[in-house]
Amino acid sequence: MDLERGVIAEALEKAKALKSENGKLKSHNDSLATTKALRGEIEEGKSLAARARDEADSAVVYLTEPTNSAKEVSYVLRLALSDLGTNSNDLPREGSSAVDFKEWSQQASGALTDAAGIYGECCA
Repeated sequence: MDLERGVIAEALEKAKALKSENGKLKSHNDSLATTKALRGEIEEGKSLAARARDEADSAVVYLTEPTNSAKEVSYVLRLALSDLGTNSNDLPREGSSAVDFKEWSQQASGALTDAAGIYGECCA
């Protein structure tokens, strides 16, 4: 009877050890699945970042010409307004956005139109 109890106790200890090992393996397997999913998300993020970078580069190329044109127009208008004796403190500076140049150009064009109208009335 003691021999049977010893065998049963030993079998129970082995079963507990195997159960513990099985739990560790399940945990490790879950970690591997999580790691694999995270790697997939990282790759997807890298792909999205690359596409965003390409779109930004395309936008820069697309907007370079209009920005340069706006800067040239602003320069010409600055000279014209200076010739008309206007204050140049509100003028966009180097590095200003294209929107700033566009808004200023529209305001300056209005001022030039007004000045031309006044000149036309004076000298007509």
